[in-house]
Amino acid sequence: MKSVKKMPVCKNEFTNTEAITTNDFAKALRQKLGLSQRMMAKMLGLSEKTIEKWEQGANPIKGAASRILYLLDRHPELLNELYQFKKELVDESKR
Repeated sequence: MKSVKKMPVCKNEFTNTEAITTNDFAKALRQKLGLSQRMMAKMLGLSEKTIEKWEQGANPIKGAASRILYLLDRHPELLNELYQFKKELVDESKR
């Protein structure tokens, strides 16, 4: 009988972001980034109600949203890729 060579096996391990991105995590991240719930929702393409429910713990943060929040926490500079603040001169007489 021929001996079979064992091939090395690679195992993929994924970060379980859903276990990390809790309601407290979402709120702390939003505050760390200096965003209101409305601004965070707009940046992520979600409703303000979704952000509110995440922070209250009423809805879990799952899938791609969980991964994006995790990455934003690890790399806050990515915020500049998603949301840009533009300064505009405002005519005070028209306020």
